[in-house]
Amino acid sequence: MNPQQNTKSQLQTLVATDQYQQLLCESQTACPALTTYGSWQQVARFLANRNADESSKNVILRFLLNQLRDGVEGINNILLYISQPALAAVYHTMKFPPDGIHDRDDIWQSVVSCFFTAVGRVAKLGHAVKLPQRLYYGTRDRMRRLCDRAWRDFRQTGGDDSAHATRLDESAVSDHRCESDRQQTLDDDRQQLLAIISPEELALVATHADPESSLTRAAGELDLSFDQARFRRDRALEKLRRAGLRLPGDGGDHAPDVNDLPLARAA
Repeated sequence: MNPQQNTKSQLQTLVATDQYQQLLCESQTACPALTTYGSWQQVARFLANRNADESSKNVILRFLLNQLRDGVEGINNILLYISQPALAAVYHTMKFPPDGIHDRDDIWQSVVSCFFTAVGRVAKLGHAVKLPQRLYYGTRDRMRRLCDRAWRDFRQTGGDDSAHATRLDESAVSDHRCESDRQQTLDDDRQQLLAIISPEELALVATHADPESSLTRAAGELDLSFDQARFRRDRALEKLRRAGLRLPGDGGDHAPDVNDLPLARAA
């Protein structure tokens, strides 16, 4: 049994215990969307169903993320359990170099670590939509960076990187499909932002957590002085905040590129 399957088996046993059944009952009181389900296994099946109602998925995941933030015991195991299908997909598509360092146990632990890093970032996004997709992409993208870094190190020590090319070929079709879904999520976010501010203001807002040099570059591209760009950016940020929105950077995170700018409604 590989480490991912071993973890899944252990979690299945854990979430079926009386302690976790009681946790579900308590959660149903606070989150009516959970009352339909008699077990955490049923919740996991619902969240894994690609045809299930996305708004209900968001409600359930947002509740669990808030519970994790509040330190409710056992929620971390619930999140790990219900995310097993997505994490298994990440685990099985990451092929690390044969360097004697990255064995299957190490890779699985890295997937879990990347997942909880993604959980921490997504938890800051208020009432952002498409939470399952955000958790998956956050985990996958972090793992991909780790994998590519491992191959770079392997090549620098004289290793054969032909397997790396094979990994890229094997994942190309899957990546294209996932990237299409991801782009749709970003497009939805972008359209919501553009209902409040102009495209030019959006380009300026994307620099708000960056060094001043980023604003200088954006000002030059828009044919504005630095002072004009800063004034318009501050005015656009105020529009967004009056609308009840917040952006990465408000909570200390680095602002993303304008084409990768998530939308979050303040709690």
